[in-house]
Amino acid sequence: MKRRLGRSSLIAALLSLAAVSQVSVLPAAATTKTTSAITASELPAIPTGPTDDQEVSPSESGAISREGGPESCDSIERHFDTLAASGVTEVACTDPVTEEEAAQEVQESTKSPNAAAAPRTRCPASERGKGLIFGSRRYACFETYFNMSVRDTRTRRVTGTAKFLFQQDWNLEKSDTTSKHPKFTEYFAVTLVKATGTARKVNVKFTAECPKCWVPGGGSTEISPVKGNLTQGKYLQADWSRWVDLSTKLRKSVGFRWSLQPVFPGVRTPPPYGWTHDPKIVPVRCDHEVGAYYGCVVPDMTPVLNLKYETYKAAAMFVFVSQTLNKHHWGLRGKGKPLKRLADRVKQEENRDIICDNTFQGDFHAPGPISCDEFPFAATRQSGATVGVQSGKECEQMTTRKKANGDYDVYIVDDNADENALCTRATTPEDQNEAVGGALGSFYQTARVLDKEAFYVHVYKDAR
Repeated sequence: MKRRLGRSSLIAALLSLAAVSQVSVLPAAATTKTTSAITASELPAIPTGPTDDQEVSPSESGAISREGGPESCDSIERHFDTLAASGVTEVACTDPVTEEEAAQEVQESTKSPNAAAAPRTRCPASERGKGLIFGSRRYACFETYFNMSVRDTRTRRVTGTAKFLFQQDWNLEKSDTTSKHPKFTEYFAVTLVKATGTARKVNVKFTAECPKCWVPGGGSTEISPVKGNLTQGKYLQADWSRWVDLSTKLRKSVGFRWSLQPVFPGVRTPPPYGWTHDPKIVPVRCDHEVGAYYGCVVPDMTPVLNLKYETYKAAAMFVFVSQTLNKHHWGLRGKGKPLKRLADRVKQEENRDIICDNTFQGDFHAPGPISCDEFPFAATRQSGATVGVQSGKECEQMTTRKKANGDYDVYIVDDNADENALCTRATTPEDQNEAVGGALGSFYQTARVLDKEAFYVHVYKDAR
């Protein structure tokens, strides 16, 4: 169902939207003939500053799963008599940790005297201890808390408690290279956040393995064990390099396994904690399918194309108005579904030919040279023939006009104001249109966006 926007209805429709400058409605056919000033409705300012692609893994539950580890204290209590009879007087077991308890531990640890010396990862406090992957296209982190108790098998009393924070990071920001063996770094830290009684001292041993990674000169993909003694507020940390072999493949995904063994003096050694990725989740993907370089990303994270209004002007305004006015909200994070890349150049041209066909009438009052601009982008799977559009006349028609102060207004042509349209097209300055296209192409390479992969678009302006 089409919606014809009169000037008053447009103002009401836009009051809740975040845009820059103005949006107005031009009478039918006014795009080539009207030169008189048109009163435009003022809109709130567009967002200030770029956004990043930080997010919790969309897979959330099960992104990381725990394997093995000490028995739960509730479970092992059933065997206390047998253990005591065999000469085992003290055992270590694990206690459950709720999200609320983890959040409280975060607050307490940041206020402690040791907080300044604590290891720092990129996981924000809001995500700490939840056992989920958090990050962006070029890094990821994982944090979890676990509690242990030391118990006397004869008296069944708790003789000591220990609260641990385990942290793991992957940094892929410098992985782009001409080498067929892109490299990234891995980091871990384990902190004894709080300890009492017989658990005040603990020895820990940590190992990490990347089974599908590559080692220069051959050898094991498991790092040499990292060992150390911990007391309350102290931590053990290490970092190392990982390589992926792309000499025979264009793309390879790798996963990880970790093991952490805590040992309390005089206490029976419990089984080690183990963690592994859900096999359905791809923690790190390295490829040579985008651009001239080899490189690695975290494919579970959805990247964001940032378009600065001051750089792209009318073309950026057109994208933002299209995102906010149309009910599909293409690529607008929090409202619409992400766009998906279309890598086939022939199909990209078909999309452009359909949207900018001979039904397009350029607005010659727009600053020239002018061009036909389309959204969603032709290089996405939401554009043109990909979604069944037969002609650009099916799109919502817009144009842009430059104001005296250098800003731009976006005008909607009155005879085709349709919030349900599958596309929008507008007259924009050719150089700005091409600049956004160039930014999209560069973004595909830097974020290593493969065919059919999703991404968001964020239009912003500088703080003033």
